[in-house]
Amino acid sequence: GGNGRVRGGATREITDLQTAKVDVTLSPEDYPEMTWNGIPLADGKFSYERLGSDSDYIKGELYGPEVQETGGVFERNRLIGAFGAKQVEAKGETDDEGSTE
Repeated sequence: GGNGRVRGGATREITDLQTAKVDVTLSPEDYPEMTWNGIPLADGKFSYERLGSDSDYIKGELYGPEVQETGGVFERNRLIGAFGAKQVEAKGETDDEGSTE
């Protein structure tokens, strides 16, 4: 907590290629898991935003030769940070160590 670095996991799954939606789950150590489901995906980019006293924001992009990597930024549960994930299974899920600050 505090102003230090928080490490954790990140997963990304393209849930529906027909409607181009993506799910993202972040698992920061010592914090509740954070999931965004059904975020619209367009031109390899996705974003969701709800502002207010308890901001909820995620913005990311797919990249790499076969769009197997994901990177982005987020704010939720009083955490602001960046995440990254790399595809490890053919079914479209990614799982890699990410970090938040």
